[in-house]
Amino acid sequence: MPMVSFAEEVANLYYLQRGYFVIRNYQYLGKTNPSNIQPGNIDIDLISIKENEINVVSCKRGSLNKKQTEKEIYLFHQADDVLRREFSWIDKKPTYIYFAEWITKQNYSDLAGENVKVISLKKAVTQIIIKIQEDFSQTNTVGRETEILPRILKFLVQHNFFSEK
Repeated sequence: MPMVSFAEEVANLYYLQRGYFVIRNYQYLGKTNPSNIQPGNIDIDLISIKENEINVVSCKRGSLNKKQTEKEIYLFHQADDVLRREFSWIDKKPTYIYFAEWITKQNYSDLAGENVKVISLKKAVTQIIIKIQEDFSQTNTVGRETEILPRILKFLVQHNFFSEK
C-alpha cells in the first residue's frame, strides 16, 4: 500500500473543491540541491491548475529549519523550470505554495520573502469543512466520493460532529 501524506490529501481536496485540476506526485529527474552532481527522482507533491493559474504545492507535516527552507525554495524554482520545459502551454510563472500542519513564524517570514504562499492545514481543513457543510445543506448527498478524506469529513458533518460552540 502506498504511503499517504495527510497534508497532501488535504491539499488535494482543498484545490479540487475550488475547481482546480490537480496532478499529484509529478516525478522528474532533478537535483535535490545545487551541489548534487548526480540527479535523482524528485516529485512535485501537487500541481493545481485552473484557467490561467498554476500552483506548485509542497505538502509537509512539520516546520522547516533554515537548510530545509533553502531546499524547498530551490525545489520550487527547479519545478518552475521543469514545468515550462515539459508543458509548453505554461507561459507564466507558477505560484509556489507551502502547505503544512506545523508552520513557525520564521517559516512564514522566510517563505514569504521568497514569494511562497503559506497555507496551514488547520485553515485549509476549516475551509473544507465549511464548504462541505454548505454543499450538504443544499444537496444532502453522501456516498459518491471516491476518496476517503472527503467521505470521512462528510460523515462528520452529516452527524453533527462539528458544532458552532
